Amino acid sequence: MANTAGKSDPSSVYIKATQYFVNQKLEDLKNKTFDFKEISQGDKLTSGSLSWNELRSDFQEDVITSSRVAIIGAGVAGLRTAMLLDKLQIPYKIFEANDGPGGRLFTYHFPSDDKSPAGKHDYYEVGGMRFPDNAANKPTFDLFKELGFHFRNDQNPNGELIPFVYGLDDNIRYFNNITSTARQVADGFNLFQEATPIGNVPQDFTDMIDTDEQGNVYRGVDACFYKAFNGLRAKLLANFDEEWPKLLKEWDWASTRSYLAQGPELKFPTTVIDWIEKHKSGTGRYSRAVVEEVLESITFDHPRSEHFDWWCIEGGSEGLIKKMLSTLSTQPTYNSRVTAISEQTTLDPCKRMRVSIHGQGDEYFSHVVSTVTFSVLRTIDTDGVQMNFGQREALRALNYGQSIKIAMKFKNRWWENKNVVKSSQAGGASRTDRQSRVVVYPSYGLNEDGPGVLMVSYNWDQDAARFGSLIKNTESRTEHPTPGRTPTKFEQVLLDQIYEDLTILHAPDKQKRAEFKKKLIDDTLDFHAFDWYHNPYTMGAFAQFTPGQFSTLYADILQPAGRHGNFHFAGELASHHHAWVAGAIDSANRAVGHIEQDHFTKAKWYKAGSKVPRSLVFDSDDSMVLYHLLGKVTEQAS
Repeated sequence: MANTAGKSDPSSVYIKATQYFVNQKLEDLKNKTFDFKEISQGDKLTSGSLSWNELRSDFQEDVITSSRVAIIGAGVAGLRTAMLLDKLQIPYKIFEANDGPGGRLFTYHFPSDDKSPAGKHDYYEVGGMRFPDNAANKPTFDLFKELGFHFRNDQNPNGELIPFVYGLDDNIRYFNNITSTARQVADGFNLFQEATPIGNVPQDFTDMIDTDEQGNVYRGVDACFYKAFNGLRAKLLANFDEEWPKLLKEWDWASTRSYLAQGPELKFPTTVIDWIEKHKSGTGRYSRAVVEEVLESITFDHPRSEHFDWWCIEGGSEGLIKKMLSTLSTQPTYNSRVTAISEQTTLDPCKRMRVSIHGQGDEYFSHVVSTVTFSVLRTIDTDGVQMNFGQREALRALNYGQSIKIAMKFKNRWWENKNVVKSSQAGGASRTDRQSRVVVYPSYGLNEDGPGVLMVSYNWDQDAARFGSLIKNTESRTEHPTPGRTPTKFEQVLLDQIYEDLTILHAPDKQKRAEFKKKLIDDTLDFHAFDWYHNPYTMGAFAQFTPGQFSTLYADILQPAGRHGNFHFAGELASHHHAWVAGAIDSANRAVGHIEQDHFTKAKWYKAGSKVPRSLVFDSDDSMVLYHLLGKVTEQAS
């Protein structure tokens, strides 16, 4: 599988940033006086004795067959944890509270009946939908390779990985009641009349022009967006080791909004900050940590993200979940909500952790790996697990962003038909300041006949919170509302807004908007809406740290908790790459890597050739080992 993920690229800064926090924490641990929870075991017992690796390998079968690991959650992190434990021949049990697997990889398939005939691509991605091929996302493409995925090309016409169309020149831009296109916005100034005196953005900013190192020219809001983060980006890429500590010292306290208002050579007025946020993100996004924003800007080369190779999975992202499940020796147990986790006072290391399941009693394990969101983990009684103060604070305080998605199934793919719309929208996304904010056109099934599914709204932050108030989530993973059903009162409010926005964005003639809207309504076969923040199985969409959370809480959650280090945090929040599948995968590498150390299996641990890839949060095997061992200290939460 040829891809560019392994090559050196700017996104590797995200990895270096995480390793910096880990190494800082490691130095702090080294400098403390430790009260070890158990005696650390060196390479040699006494002079001339067998090494611990060799000694434990003699007892490997007993250790493995009598130990079990509890995995909480059957999303990507949970299933990857199970796959790695299978490689080590360590038994496990996966507890999933919902009635199906996948977590935040969720492909919704519209049901078919006489009123809603089946189409070839009757689905949309409620969760993760695209995979950028860069260094920060290398774990994802490594897993694709391991599971036998192929890129679709001339040699593999049936490859599962198909290009994700990030953006098109003809994608629609509608702001301040004015219609334009992505290309026109990139080439022009103040197309939406947002400059003074009509608008409130000083003309110096709407007329701004800037050029990057490759000669790409940015104008207007794109130029301001580029200028906003390029100074920090350039410094980090040129000399990360020197500039990253400076960035944290000067700006880790700050939100993106604060940085843009006070940063060197910036000092953007509030109206300009609002203007950039409106065009480039969700409303309220810039209240989050500027550190998170800078890392994302580097990772995706903003504002030129379309220049990466982006991929999606034919048939839906659930294809990854299905292939992961197919490799497992033990399938998840569904409808199994964990209510409590506690450590046990026992000499038997195989029963150190007790897991209580609603209506099913208690079970005992050697380790617990929690892959659920910290929001959900807070609903589980973990008072019986010793955590340091930072870990307890992290459970309470680390921030998750809001996100909603709404999709409609139509009788045909009208958005691709030039006889219906002014220009074909065969992929990419259109953006607006109206309530729908972002319309995402499918990158699969292009120009095919029959019914089609359109993601009519993809919202974040305050925009998602407002639209989310009108959404009635289905509680069951496998529940499919009946096509043609009567919407609830507030679902109808939601749909009315969606139809109005779709019409304003796409109707080629203002005089025929009423006719266009009626046609949309008549051609609608079904709809589905989902609010991740008000989903009881996630209580949030993805990690989105607020100011200061990287420096104060991040490193603690990359370390096991418990008196013996037997409780592990996993999932995209506890990783090098928030909000992305790659982060979830790599968090499993870290958790299982630490479990492997405790078991000393025949793989003879990392230095003798581990079957577990070293997590990207560690810059060396030694730091991975020490982070685990030195974490076994008494830092009782107060």
